Amino acid sequence: MAYEEKSRTASWSGAEFLVSAGSKTRFVELADIAGQLILEELSDTLAGFRTLLGKQRWTARTGTILVAFRNAMDHLRPACPCGSAELRWALEHVAFHDLRRHLGEGAAAEVSNEARELLDEASAYALFSLTLLDVFGRGDFARRRDEAAARGPVGALELLGRARQELEVSPYSARHLIGSIRTAWRLPEGPTVGPSATIPAPRSADCPRHPRVSA
Repeated sequence: MAYEEKSRTASWSGAEFLVSAGSKTRFVELADIAGQLILEELSDTLAGFRTLLGKQRWTARTGTILVAFRNAMDHLRPACPCGSAELRWALEHVAFHDLRRHLGEGAAAEVSNEARELLDEASAYALFSLTLLDVFGRGDFARRRDEAAARGPVGALELLGRARQELEVSPYSARHLIGSIRTAWRLPEGPTVGPSATIPAPRSADCPRHPRVSA
């Protein structure tokens, strides 16, 4: 599975994620810690998927898929933990990817099975990352964590680690598990920002809270 080439860890439980975040980031707020780490990881992973997708056969009508991935990656460079509407729009475009909706019936039929499988893997990983952002990247974490846990086993933080493992097995079973987690945390089940067939241009100016730091 292509995802295995991208994965740098076998599992992230909630505790492991937070400990890792605290050791890797220069931001002190939980939302910043989560946002920066998740977006950096997602950027690396999508770049790998785009390289693999670039080796597939594309046409003038289907090549817009590669353009969409490039545009999504532009929103992640440099990784900024601020949750702009444009960033979420780009992430949802990949996480809830639908070939027929994005390309139309005729063009979607031209996409090879191997390319479809890669797109499904990338989409499932993006949905997992979006879920991490929704869980850890928002305020009032303790209250939301307790409310999710009270809704049943799928609301436990440890399920995020299992979802990460499941991505290495199948994007389809992983997506099912991630969907259950999102339900327990009362997270959207589909796109919430902008027309799903397009990705907005990334912002040209630095974030005022997190400007780029020259090397």
